Amino acid sequence: MEAVELSWGNVLKIWWAWAWRSMLGALVIGFFLGFMAGFIGAALKYDSKPFIVPANILGFFIGLGWSICCLRWALKKTYRNFRVALISEQSAPLPQATNESRQPSESGPV
Repeated sequence: MEAVELSWGNVLKIWWAWAWRSMLGALVIGFFLGFMAGFIGAALKYDSKPFIVPANILGFFIGLGWSICCLRWALKKTYRNFRVALISEQSAPLPQATNESRQPSESGPV
């Protein structure tokens, strides 16, 4: 296993994999739950004002849970030239990522 440089391009790939799933999922979940709550509330003729704050708090926690699921998916994803791995500190260290393709020998440059 070879370590890959943590470039801004790689960071943006991971961020985008998380961001679009989080935003799209939150939009769909929020629309669905809001529609259902409004539909049921209208059918039962409830006043929606007392439910605004509790609904916002509930929506926050649902969105937070969804965002964490999306982060897990983004971290487990295999990208074009890398994947994210969690490595125990007790295991042998990986070689550091460098921009050079070879290391100079002890006897000097070749």
